Amino acid sequence: MRVFCVAALLAVSASVVPFAASQAEPVGQVTMVKVWAYGTPPTEARRDLYKPDSVDQDEVVETVTSGALHMEFLDQSVLRLGSASTVKLDEFVYNPATTDGQMAVNLSKGVFRFVTGKMTKSGISFTTPSATIGVRGTDFIATVDAAGNTTISVLEGAVDVTPAAGGPGISVAAGQSVTVAMGASSGQIGQAFRNPDVGLDDAGSTPGNDGGENDLGSSSSSEE
Repeated sequence: MRVFCVAALLAVSASVVPFAASQAEPVGQVTMVKVWAYGTPPTEARRDLYKPDSVDQDEVVETVTSGALHMEFLDQSVLRLGSASTVKLDEFVYNPATTDGQMAVNLSKGVFRFVTGKMTKSGISFTTPSATIGVRGTDFIATVDAAGNTTISVLEGAVDVTPAAGGPGISVAAGQSVTVAMGASSGQIGQAFRNPDVGLDDAGSTPGNDGGENDLGSSSSSEE
C-alpha cells in the first residue's frame, strides 16, 4: 500500500511540474548582449542570457559592470540596460489587434533607455525606488543610483513622473530632465542629456553579441 501511495504521489508531481513551468509567458526577445547578462525567470534558476533568448513576465534581468543588454517586447518597444543594471519585468499584456495592453517594469538600479512601440502609451509604467514614470509616446533615459535617486532625461515625447514619497506629478517634455531624490516629494527640472553609457546606443553602433555568445566567447564561465 505504501509503495502504491508513493508511486501515485510521484505521478501527480510529474504532472504538476510541466504545468507550473508553462505559466512563464515570453514577453520579448534579447537582441544584443555586451560582456555578460543574466535572467532569473519566475520559479527558475538564474541563467546566462544570449541573443536571441526570450524573456518572460516576472523575470529579473541583470547586466554586469561594463555590460549591456537590449530586448524587444512583443509590441516592438525596446528596453536597453547599460552597465551594472537590474530590472524586473512585472507585467506585459498586449493585444495586437487593438494595441491595448499593460506594461509594468521595475527599474531597480543602473541606467536604462526605453523606446515605445505599438502598445497604447497609457498602459505603460516604470517604477524606481523613488518615482513612478508614466509614458506618453517617448524615448527616454533613466538612471537609478545606489541610493535610489532617479534621473529621467526625455529625448522624444514626454513622461509624467510621480515621486514615490507623494506629491504632485511632474510633466517632463522632450529636451528636459528631472531628478527625484529618495524620499523627496518633488523633483528638480533640468536640461535633457544623453548618458555616456554606450550600452544605451543602437545595437548597430555598440560592440556586442550578434551570434548567440557574449563578448567573452563562451558560456562556460562568467563574471559578476
